[in-house]
Amino acid sequence: MSKTTLIHILRSTYQLARFADRQRISPAIALEIWEMRSSRRRLLQGSLAAASALSALALEHQFDRQVDAATPPILIVGAGIAGLTAAYYLDRAGVPIRVIEASNRVGGRILSRAKALGTTTTVELGGEFIDSGHQYIRKLAKELGLLEVDLLASDRGLTEEIWFFNNRLIKESELIKAFIPLAKQIDRDVKAIGEVNYKSRNRRAMQLDRLSITDYLDRYCRDPILKQFIEIAYTNEYGLDVDRQSAINLLLLIGKDTKKIEIFGSSDQRYHIQGGNQQIVDRLAAKFSDRIEKNTRLESIRSTSNNRYRVSLRSGETSKEYIFDRVILALPFSILRQIDLGVKLPAAKRAAIKEMGYGTNSKVITSYSEKLWRTKYKSNGQSFSNLDTRETWEATRYTDTQTGLITSFSGGNLGVNISRSKPVATNSQLTAQFDRIFPGVKILAANTSLVTNWIDNPYAKGSYSCYLVGQWTKFAGSEGERVGNLFFVGEHCSIEAQGYMEGGCATGSIAALAILKDLKVKTKTR
Repeated sequence: MSKTTLIHILRSTYQLARFADRQRISPAIALEIWEMRSSRRRLLQGSLAAASALSALALEHQFDRQVDAATPPILIVGAGIAGLTAAYYLDRAGVPIRVIEASNRVGGRILSRAKALGTTTTVELGGEFIDSGHQYIRKLAKELGLLEVDLLASDRGLTEEIWFFNNRLIKESELIKAFIPLAKQIDRDVKAIGEVNYKSRNRRAMQLDRLSITDYLDRYCRDPILKQFIEIAYTNEYGLDVDRQSAINLLLLIGKDTKKIEIFGSSDQRYHIQGGNQQIVDRLAAKFSDRIEKNTRLESIRSTSNNRYRVSLRSGETSKEYIFDRVILALPFSILRQIDLGVKLPAAKRAAIKEMGYGTNSKVITSYSEKLWRTKYKSNGQSFSNLDTRETWEATRYTDTQTGLITSFSGGNLGVNISRSKPVATNSQLTAQFDRIFPGVKILAANTSLVTNWIDNPYAKGSYSCYLVGQWTKFAGSEGERVGNLFFVGEHCSIEAQGYMEGGCATGSIAALAILKDLKVKTKTR
């Protein structure tokens, strides 16, 4: 499951290379077949979306009883999507909850900005895309009465993406041809490593986990354009430069299933919430706002002699201790590692908390008085390049406004530099480079932009989690494991939806249901 469109395209290219090789056809013919299937698939999806896209997700959790009124409250540390989702389901079953949040707002790394840059559009400064397969967050949004926007519907009739490397447009068929030998190697290695986590790791998995993506590409990728494309794709996807990332990141994201050819991949980034994703967390918080304490942080947690937890909470200048039977830790490990954890934790879990990497992604949103990429170039604004713009998409693609907003997304050291640069200088730099892809847009650009900086945000210290070299076999899979009555939730605790809002929502739901099971509250669906 990919977070960025760039990785989704890369996965499709990988699958097309495998398809062309196995069918013994040229990359151009393979691409032609893909385009025919793709158009039919989108037509079918578009006609069914309004009527049935959520029919299978309309189930709501029901509980056979409410818990006893004397049940001790559950402490939930962190009011992002994971903590709030857990609180929501516990509260619905009548479980007393106490939610603390160190900052002065709820939502964590979900942050929407209304009327961005003088437009009527709401843009996402944090979590943005929702896949068709993101069942937990789509179900939750439906329960909350929120509407999804189908982003792909606005792209019909437009070029889907433009690839611009080394000052020229790149054809997809070029990359498919270059990908064929590398795809064969990836297939071999994915089969060789099998399932990889800290409990399951064979010799080949250990070898490859010790390699960075850079090391792997140096060994097996001979085409310089393809190599650069993959490096940029994975830097954006996980947020850190590829010389720091485990080669397992590359293998398991791009080639997880070698038994079948999936031309379309598993990630479509089709939806976001009408009016902004922040409405999800705002509506959740509104349901139990009287039990959310903002500007309150966890200082320490200790195990007691009777298997309970003594926590120290600080609000302003006041620090107090409390006892809880159960605690949900809904904090990124980049923050949890700063807290005094006086509890016994397995070695893998403690290593994950201390060492897990966090991305340095940056978003820059620039404004243009006309959507020239649409009106002149018949493009949806998506571009991938080795310019500093890296990956772009239109933030106003589903609106009828004349003004267009373009999001530029980057990671690694470039993401750090952009996040910490002055908005005016960044705006000038990126609009000039975007003009090389779509000549003429520069003169339409405003002189202001929005720049995100999750790296220096004291409540996040990074964009989302990323496995560094050696970390798959050292602690992958331990992050979300329960330890006694300590529960760990968040995108970093989800292998399948790591880095996504879905990952936080899913792990929060699962933790809540585990606690309800402990309390003998049976769940059912209708």
